[in-house]
Amino acid sequence: MKCRNCGFHNTDIVRFCTECGSPMDWKDISPFQSACPSRYQKTVTLPSGNDPKILYLAREGWNWGAFIFSWIWLLCHNMVPSGIALFLISFFFGPLTIAASIYLGIKGNELAWTYRPFKNLQHFEETEKAWSKWGLILFFGWFGFILLMFIFIFSIIPH
Repeated sequence: MKCRNCGFHNTDIVRFCTECGSPMDWKDISPFQSACPSRYQKTVTLPSGNDPKILYLAREGWNWGAFIFSWIWLLCHNMVPSGIALFLISFFFGPLTIAASIYLGIKGNELAWTYRPFKNLQHFEETEKAWSKWGLILFFGWFGFILLMFIFIFSIIPH
């Protein structure tokens, strides 16, 4: 379905344009009301999580970025109080931090779509793919570093 306001091609399941946020159901708008906002009208940006059908598509999969970067990821996704709390808790309760990281890995995509504004589903997927890429790089880089340390330590120990 093409948006009458911006011309973006949306899927048929959305109630609002995923590009500009205009309503896709034009039955509620009178014929005398302009679809294009004037410069004197206040435009409202809708949050990403405004359509539960798209939320279902967005929540699929594990989020490596949220799992690895936990509190930094929370801060960057507009969950500042949770990010600060997790940062402070991480100094005192290690197991709780691991549990929070696992939770963020499982629910990270849903939380990102709900709390951070994205232009459309493609923008969401590109952003979270970048977070996941760097999360995996850090995860396997750290794992490789630990493995090399074990190899080095066991190679210098006399047999």
